[in-house]
Amino acid sequence: MKIIAYYLIITFCFVLPVHPAHSQGTGNYERDSIDLTRIQRLTIHLENEYGTSSALDLPFKDVRVEDVRFDTTYIGIYSKLTTGFVTPVIDNYKINLDGGLAHSFKNYLEGVFKNPQSGQENEVVCFIKSLTVVRRDTLTETSSMYNKYGTMKFDVEVFLHSGSNYFAAFKIDTVLNSMVNIQKRQVGEDMVQNFLMPAVRLMARQISNTNWQSIAKRKAFTGDFVDTHYFTSRFNLPVLTEPWKKGVYRNFTEFKNNAPGIENFNLTKEKFKTILLSDSKGDLIPTTKMFGYCDGEKCWILMGNYPFPLVRTGNGFEFFLSANKRTKLLLALDMEKGSLD
Repeated sequence: MKIIAYYLIITFCFVLPVHPAHSQGTGNYERDSIDLTRIQRLTIHLENEYGTSSALDLPFKDVRVEDVRFDTTYIGIYSKLTTGFVTPVIDNYKINLDGGLAHSFKNYLEGVFKNPQSGQENEVVCFIKSLTVVRRDTLTETSSMYNKYGTMKFDVEVFLHSGSNYFAAFKIDTVLNSMVNIQKRQVGEDMVQNFLMPAVRLMARQISNTNWQSIAKRKAFTGDFVDTHYFTSRFNLPVLTEPWKKGVYRNFTEFKNNAPGIENFNLTKEKFKTILLSDSKGDLIPTTKMFGYCDGEKCWILMGNYPFPLVRTGNGFEFFLSANKRTKLLLALDMEKGSLD
């Protein structure tokens, strides 16, 4: 939140008075939707660091990786702030693995573990619920001229699949902060070495150290139950499946449930494209404590008194924290916990 807070202070105190952000309006929503399709892409590769002689034994026929994240179109965001002629310029990039997350992690794990003994039918299944790497060039997080802090969120649940049954083995839910070089040519390599490699190594180490015989004695789940849980029900959120209801969302829970806690409200436009919200009695609604609102057609997330349009991508939402057409910071909404990436 330090990043966002500082950005708001710098941008809205010094840039907005000269270049007002058209944050509230249909034009901005359409423009942001188009700009999101034009985000630059960076593709990185996850190398296999294990040779045949150093591979570990795996008492299974296979390790399967399933990507069940809300947005599977990227694994990271890289934003770089540069000095423009009049206003700051932010270059945003979406980063993805060559071949996708599931393919890359599976290839790595296949290199870690030797082929199983013939006749073995069991497999390990890894459901990746969240993996996001974010690296932003911000003034508040400066550690040196050439390095900045980055963050990775990683959430995976691992099962033993035997016959028609699944047995829950272990879960990894962690956040890692590390250094990333600010130079574009170095960003991809740093993300691999400082974030992705620690994540996949942790998975491999947990798989290797697990007592799988004891796992097979745990409560069994059917394949239909597991498939429904990971591929269907987790995405069956009202905000993703129903028409959006007009009203003010007091928190993320109300947003994802498409259940605004304040259904009747009035919106008043103020200076510099800020807004005021009031309820049916005319009492002001504290925008700084609200998550956002829906005007009946579009959903908006609130940053103080500034609204920004949420644009759906896959089963997730993204938006630009924008001051003008060139100063736009790409942010994504974590659909698991409601935080911002």
